[in-house]
Formats: sequence, structure tokens, C-alpha cells
Amino acid sequence: MEPKKIKKNDEIIVKIERMGANGEGVAMYNGVVVFVPFALVGEEVLVHIINDKNSFVVGKIVEFKKKSEKRITPPC
Repeated sequence: MEPKKIKKNDEIIVKIERMGANGEGVAMYNGVVVFVPFALVGEEVLVHIINDKNSFVVGKIVEFKKKSEKRITPPC
């Protein structure tokens, strides 16, 4: 049975595995690349899919399930 295709407005939980060329977090979900702006390597995040293309999707962080120890709160 083929895994369910991810589409716009879906919400999924992913673990960020690496950083992309533009500084976004990159994860895999059912064989699909998921780009998550503002996510750091090692974080687990609930993302809302805002854009779906043929070979990848882009998600917006809804909630942090596990934050990276490198994430800091800005002083301002």
C-alpha cells in the first residue's frame, strides 16, 4: 500500500535532519522532503503544510514538540 500523499493544509510531525541551502530545516516524511523555515537540526515540530510541489512540501511551524538546545530566546 502506498503512503498517503502530503497536501496543502495537512499537519504532520517531523524531525529536522539537516539544514537546507537557504537556512531552512529539512526533514523527510513518507519519502517526501519537507522544508521548514526557522527550524533547527534535531527539533521535532508540528508543521502545517502551506505549499505542496511534485517533489517537496513547505511547512510552517505550529508547535515545537522538542526544541534544539541551540535555540535561544533573543534579548529584545
